[in-house]
Amino acid sequence: TNARSGSNGLIIGVFGYALYFAYSRWRTHRTDLVSAAGFYMFPAAAVAFAILVFAWQRLRTMVLGSGQHQFSNDARSEQWELGIDRFIENPLGYGAGSSGQVLDYRLPDGTITIDSYPLTLMMDYGAIGLVAFVVLVFGAIWYCASAALDASAEEELLAAPMAIALTAFAIIKIVLSQADNLPLLFILLGCVSGLVYRQKSRQLIR
Repeated sequence: TNARSGSNGLIIGVFGYALYFAYSRWRTHRTDLVSAAGFYMFPAAAVAFAILVFAWQRLRTMVLGSGQHQFSNDARSEQWELGIDRFIENPLGYGAGSSGQVLDYRLPDGTITIDSYPLTLMMDYGAIGLVAFVVLVFGAIWYCASAALDASAEEELLAAPMAIALTAFAIIKIVLSQADNLPLLFILLGCVSGLVYRQKSRQLIR
């Protein structure tokens, strides 16, 4: 779709999994020159990519945006200003599905829109809903990362791509309020719960 959120999600996925693969191979093959080189070269590759983002106009537009995205950036800033005022008026939220009407931010054609899911949560469910969502997502990322680093069975290695997917999801939701991809989150959380439970059970048996 040429959306910046999609481009950034792709970058997080590629770099995140490359880092985990290099670390995992380096941890299990300490004498392997390829794995060691990949692991220690990763910071240099990340810096080189960052330089490329600022040096290459097309890539910079894909990742950070350009003049054509300024309206979108301004709209998000205005929405947050309105949202903070509404949140201060009622920190407990206004009820499910009411965020659009409460914020009442309209495009030039009159369409009501909200571009950030945390803002939607603040309007609908207040501070409790926002905190619960943050704890749920980042707690799952923490458990996934811990399970991946302590993996002793082949299936436990799946925790790494799940952690990366959850990280990309969390970052994308900062600029995407659309709820259509939330079922993916619930599926991932179910997988994380099962994986962590099985890992803990094996550790208790040992």
